[in-house]
Amino acid sequence: MKKYITLILLLSFFSISYGQEVLKSVGEQLIKKDKIFNERFPIYTVNGQWIFSDKPNWFSGFTSGELWNLYDMTGKEEFKSRALVHADNLIQYASLDNTHDLGFIFFNSCVKAYQHTGDRKYRDAAIEAARMLVKRYNPNGNFIRAWGKLGTDDREGLMIIDTMMNLELLFWAAKETRDYNIYNVAYKHAIICMNESVRSNYSSYHVVEFNPQTGSVIEKKTHQGFSDESTWARGQAWGIYGFAIA
Repeated sequence: MKKYITLILLLSFFSISYGQEVLKSVGEQLIKKDKIFNERFPIYTVNGQWIFSDKPNWFSGFTSGELWNLYDMTGKEEFKSRALVHADNLIQYASLDNTHDLGFIFFNSCVKAYQHTGDRKYRDAAIEAARMLVKRYNPNGNFIRAWGKLGTDDREGLMIIDTMMNLELLFWAAKETRDYNIYNVAYKHAIICMNESVRSNYSSYHVVEFNPQTGSVIEKKTHQGFSDESTWARGQAWGIYGFAIA
């Protein structure tokens, strides 16, 4: 018995030690990456060089979220200070009106910043972003429009599985403001997405197109997957996460 206890203790020690080394390496890599970004919005790389955009995109909150996660795990102040720079940089974009990805952008940056600091400027920005997301809701079909600038007919009937990930911002904002309408939009979108995007075998469609005037379904298809009847892996993962959070 002593032998087995000793073995378990040794394995635990090496596991913790290895985990700390990995965490240290990940943290160093993240800081290195953040220094390259230097408050800019990365899109992709070409021949190993980052290409940047002048405005946030759907993953502009991800580095901030990674920094907050590392801060929570290590308590290292540099992660926190760098995450706050991201949140401060994004506040001015809380009124973005051309995307559903406000949850991706602002939950990982401003909501986390508010939770860690209590500074209401982050709360206000996140709530403004949530209200912009609510404006994308179409009561005719009970869905949140994925793409296209508000006030235009650009892709106004498209709902995508990805939006399930952005509902977390709405549920948080509903709690903060006690505004039932914000909760209602998130809830109704989740229900329609479950009914229309998820197949009977629990795989999912990427895109469901509605008639924006009547709310009837026109077709179910893909935008990034292999085919309309295939399951786009990233969207499936987002659906699993999003429904669990909802």
